[in-house]
Amino acid sequence: MAEAEADHVGDLVRERGVLEIYRPAASCVHGRQRRPEQLGNVLALTHLARRRAPCQQQNRSAAHGEANARTKDLIHGTAFHKDAIARGARIVTQYKYTADAAAHFNKHGIDLTVYGQVDPSMTVAHVHVAEGHFQEFYSLKSTYTYYIISGHGTFYLNDEAVEVKATDLVVVPPVTRIYYFGTMEMTLTVSPAFDETYERHVRFLEKNQILNTSRP
Repeated sequence: MAEAEADHVGDLVRERGVLEIYRPAASCVHGRQRRPEQLGNVLALTHLARRRAPCQQQNRSAAHGEANARTKDLIHGTAFHKDAIARGARIVTQYKYTADAAAHFNKHGIDLTVYGQVDPSMTVAHVHVAEGHFQEFYSLKSTYTYYIISGHGTFYLNDEAVEVKATDLVVVPPVTRIYYFGTMEMTLTVSPAFDETYERHVRFLEKNQILNTSRP
């Protein structure tokens, strides 16, 4: 049986011109077929042979189409990687970003440490506020998510006062006016990544407005 299966795999490789891994009927688990897998850097397409088992007869065409689409994506990615290596490029992934290497600045009463990851999906910053963020603003595109590490304060979101303390998470969707007062240490995630093109200034605030923050 093993030799027959091996011959079958060889025929498939010669016919299709790709590496294919054959799995017997045991691939059928709870009435569902296993999906093709990428094993390390090896491009593998799981070929499920025709069997009489009902679970392997159902949706065979759909599964095959999905496998082909995924294989094309994997081939494209592998080809890109090989081309980069052939050109002498070194593929480096940076996993850690330190505060020492980050950008530090003060903006409207808050101290910001903005980490330098290049990721269009998000910007991550550490925020320290002693009294408040004395600017009301909003973003047309990004969600601002604040995790309160320590301290307490009040966020004003579209004029609604939201009291916060350590371990609270504040999620501010796009086109929501933001300012806040208090003494807090926070992690801020902006998603998609911060782009000043989409930030809109509303007004500046003064310290004497901490106890009277209603909009005029």
